Amino acid sequence: MANPVLVRAETQLNSQLVIECISSKKVLRRNDLHNTLPGEPLLTLDGDQLLPRLREVYLTPELDQMAPYFRFITTPKSSHVFPIHFQPSRGHEVTPNEYHNLHLVWYQNRIFIKPIPAYLLSAAFWEWIAEADPDVFMAAAGFMRTYTFLIRSETNYRLANDEKLPLLPFGTEKTTAGFEQLVNFLNQFACLTDAQVSPRYSYGELRLGRLNWLIRVLCIRVTFFHMHGEWGPVFMDMLAPLIAVFAILSIILAAMQIGLAAGSLTGPDVSQAYVSVCYWFSAAVLLITGAVTTGFLALIAGVYIYQQVFAYRMYKLNSDRQKATMKSGVM
Repeated sequence: MANPVLVRAETQLNSQLVIECISSKKVLRRNDLHNTLPGEPLLTLDGDQLLPRLREVYLTPELDQMAPYFRFITTPKSSHVFPIHFQPSRGHEVTPNEYHNLHLVWYQNRIFIKPIPAYLLSAAFWEWIAEADPDVFMAAAGFMRTYTFLIRSETNYRLANDEKLPLLPFGTEKTTAGFEQLVNFLNQFACLTDAQVSPRYSYGELRLGRLNWLIRVLCIRVTFFHMHGEWGPVFMDMLAPLIAVFAILSIILAAMQIGLAAGSLTGPDVSQAYVSVCYWFSAAVLLITGAVTTGFLALIAGVYIYQQVFAYRMYKLNSDRQKATMKSGVM
């Protein structure tokens, strides 16, 4: 399937790039005295490192490899992206991060969002990359589509265009007109289906902890990304469930030991009332520990089953929509 050239020239917010045809091949050029990609002063347009660098910046091979299993760890919807203004309501501090693999990945009270570089606001760039490297086109287009969910109102635009939260390039207008121009530009990516973007962008926000476990289960590598400068905290997180199991078993074994010892006490000097209290107390501890553990495991299982049923319904609904779109001949 050929990639569509999405961006109309009249909607672009960056006009520094133009297309030149050399030997029937499209080449990017600047219309000023510079020869670098806008926003990337070390990346020349006629250098051999342009496409490799763009592949390094936008392709997410590990996430694409894990994407078929994302429906087990997150909501299977590409629109599962909360607007910027709503992130604090979910306890998430928006953190700008240039590492593309962490775009829309959240960890505890932080969510990482990759800023939009200046050249992605150019119509010429999209026309060129659609032919030069379709894989980069699909990944970059999926990335831009996420901003149609992040910036849904003028409030989101003002937050994204603030110096404290630099998600938009320098020079972006801080006016209502600037907001409307950006929305008109981004809406050209909103019509893309999941088949027209890279597999990672068939899903929205991802949880880092679950990504780390999934990448281990799939035997890709030890961890997707760890937030600590050393491995100690990572191993401690892995040991936490084992410590909990050990604590529960210790309580059960201690109660069983007390029950056995109480039952074996005999003789005229032994208080039968005390023996009875010890025996029944140990039995009560066993029952309470067993009930609490069973109830907790049942709660976890219930939540997991509910999430999987919900995820399957959403996955099935999205699959049916894509099939209907393909049959209608839109793609």
